[in-house]
Amino acid sequence: PGACAAPKEGQVPAAKEAAPIPAPGLKTSPSHLLPSLQVEEDSCYAFLRPDENSSHFGPLVKGERLRWLDAQGSWTRVWIPRLRVSGWVRSALVSEASEKEAGSESVPANLMSYVTVIVRKANIREGPTTQSQTIRIAKRNQQFWLLKEEGGWYQIWLPDLNRKGWISGKIVARLRQE
Repeated sequence: PGACAAPKEGQVPAAKEAAPIPAPGLKTSPSHLLPSLQVEEDSCYAFLRPDENSSHFGPLVKGERLRWLDAQGSWTRVWIPRLRVSGWVRSALVSEASEKEAGSESVPANLMSYVTVIVRKANIREGPTTQSQTIRIAKRNQQFWLLKEEGGWYQIWLPDLNRKGWISGKIVARLRQE
């Protein structure tokens, strides 16, 4: 154990040992890759927790641009650039906006979510299906920034490849740094 062999021709290389998620405040997160959202209703309030009985603020303005941070049930956690704060909004009250209309302000790294691989080996794929090409094999306890979720799959950032990939939500633990 502990010895590493070079991958054979045609094999997908294993990922390098995971670097720890940067401490809050570092500017190394890929927050510019987070999906841009826009508010669809004038009466959209942001809540401190994904619960309508939680404290809230707003309203946010129809058409206002937000950044996706996470999701839970019928709630979406967002970064609100105008207020420089995060909060939870009803998912039905926001929609994905085109990237060319997205704001360029970065999201603080300590607000971003990440996933940790919980199985011995995990395929990271080009798309959110098992039929998609494997681009990397991750090892247990490796951590990756979470960029988006779609149908039980998580889009993650692969810094050493300078690209996005997809991993099944069944083989990772999802975490927030709050």
